[in-house]
Amino acid sequence: MYVYKHFMAIHVPLLHDNQQPKRMLPKTNLLKSSLSKYLQEHAANPVHWREWSDAAIDEAKALNRPIFLSVGYSSCHWCHVMAKESFENDHVAKVLNDNVVAVKVDREELPSIDEVYQMSLHAQGKQGGWPLSVFLDPKTLRPFYGATYLPPFPNSFTGAPGLVSLVEAISKLYRESPDEIEDACESIAGRMEILSAPTASPDLISTENIASISEDMMSSADPVWGGFGRGMKFPQTPMLLHLIHSEAGHDHAVATALHMISGGIYDHIGGGIYRYATRADWNVPHFEKMADDQGRLLQVLARMPEPDRDACMHAAGGTIDFLHDVMAVPYHGATLFAASLDADSEGKEGQYYTWAPIETHDVLAGWSEADATDFCKELDLMPPNWGEVSVPRRNAADHPDRMPSKRMSDLLASGIALLKERRSQRSPPERDDKVILAWNAQIATGMLQAGMRYSEPGWVTKGLALVDGLLASFCSDDDMPHMIVDGQPSGHAFLDDLALLSEACLVAYGATADERYLKQCTNLVHRLFADHARDNGLTQAPAAHTVLLPTVPVHDAAQPAANGIVLLVLARLFSITAEPEWQKLYAKLHTAIAGARDAAAKPTILRAVRVMAGMPVVHCPVPSRVTEIAMAAGADVISAPELSVCGTQGCQTATEETIEGVLGAYSW
Repeated sequence: MYVYKHFMAIHVPLLHDNQQPKRMLPKTNLLKSSLSKYLQEHAANPVHWREWSDAAIDEAKALNRPIFLSVGYSSCHWCHVMAKESFENDHVAKVLNDNVVAVKVDREELPSIDEVYQMSLHAQGKQGGWPLSVFLDPKTLRPFYGATYLPPFPNSFTGAPGLVSLVEAISKLYRESPDEIEDACESIAGRMEILSAPTASPDLISTENIASISEDMMSSADPVWGGFGRGMKFPQTPMLLHLIHSEAGHDHAVATALHMISGGIYDHIGGGIYRYATRADWNVPHFEKMADDQGRLLQVLARMPEPDRDACMHAAGGTIDFLHDVMAVPYHGATLFAASLDADSEGKEGQYYTWAPIETHDVLAGWSEADATDFCKELDLMPPNWGEVSVPRRNAADHPDRMPSKRMSDLLASGIALLKERRSQRSPPERDDKVILAWNAQIATGMLQAGMRYSEPGWVTKGLALVDGLLASFCSDDDMPHMIVDGQPSGHAFLDDLALLSEACLVAYGATADERYLKQCTNLVHRLFADHARDNGLTQAPAAHTVLLPTVPVHDAAQPAANGIVLLVLARLFSITAEPEWQKLYAKLHTAIAGARDAAAKPTILRAVRVMAGMPVVHCPVPSRVTEIAMAAGADVISAPELSVCGTQGCQTATEETIEGVLGAYSW
């Protein structure tokens, strides 16, 4: 029996749809001493928030109240909306304080908590996201009801329940009908158990079924605008990183990347990509910027074919400049990168990034009418393309009467510099300064791969400096942290931290042939197997830090699944060293996680299978004549499956003709 019907039956309206929640004067709660910026933002709420802790759980048990778990992050727009509507409201806070024990979690600080309770929404047939709002039984920490954003009062248009009436109904049911709460917990927990780990399968992902799986991935492809689906779109970079090396999806992956870097989801003024687009054409973004998205974009751009070199190299350079100009966090002599930028500034989403016609006119006041008109047409700045303002973008300006490229290039360079200068005078979005290991590792990998692809030694140097900084900052002690907050190591490393850093080390080895990076990679792999290995794969959190149940991430989402990254690293290690240890570990992990069921959701595992099957890998130090030949081959090289450039250990020399022949045979 679903408990939800009881919550809806006990409907206690708080406000009418046209009323605004009442604000109260700031107070402080138990979040005031938290290291998390997101939690500190809620320290003045009238809600009596607690951090996730044994003390909070014990309090809920002693009071015989359910736990209301609210998970979000600092740059989350809808988290801010729910905070303003509900958590800063006197009456909503009183209802929460009187009926539940309210616990706040930063999903970037405790990703394993977020992952397991996001799974509880999937177990209820709901879509996950943030803010995450889940009610737990404190005796077992099992969820019995969950949602994402909840308005303070019922929404008559969407049918969403109001938070107040929901909390009151849940509290009543928890006190008066504990058996029904237990039934709901059992039902959801059973489905979570199935979702939490890969199930054994006689059919595994192999070279024999990769082509058909790739075709399955393409079933939801948008042939007009690229990407997948017909509505809101995320970059889906793990899928692109596989499909760009597949016969079925190569052209679509390339087209998708080009649509993204020309659309509004890419910041044409300051560089970098926003988190997702709210429309199928990529032109209206949701304006928060996440560090990990930048790293994965660079990895995709590093695989683009030669005909698109100029546009992709420009976008990669803009992204790297954005990271160093805006996101850099100095730490003990290293330059690391902050987690995110808020979507809002001055109380409005996108305020920092959009342009009203009057301001655009003012910025270009010294230009001729023809130049100003052509520039605005190229960036789609006039007339407004999003309400009363414009989001800069280029794909809407693809007209048959385009001007000569030299003139337009000059106009773009001059005009964008003027807009960037004017934008710098605005109040910028707030930055969450926490440095997350996994996210920085993806940036390092992206910088290195983009630098090698586009023969930009400065990018390679920056990528190597980042790898060195991460190793010095995170790997100096036995207790490896997950992040650095306010200059202090914090938390415990998760599987994705270890996996993605090991990948970055391997790419650094490829860029230098420095055995130190190979040694660091193997050390990290040994560590993650020692701390995270189970019969059915590798768990996201080590046993000592597992909550509710261990999760074994194998399905890619916006980020690659950590088990897939480990499998990919093992395949690359074996291809480089030919050591049986890596082959054995690969075989065991592949059997555990590479079931063909839901294979279309496992593109990173598909990439690993390609590498292990012996798809072409160019072995050479960098720079070298072989690298020059590889780069000169352009589309053949970048389209070849999982091209990597790595050290000479275990390699044979080959003539230029042989190298070109191998690469050419695998061009699609």
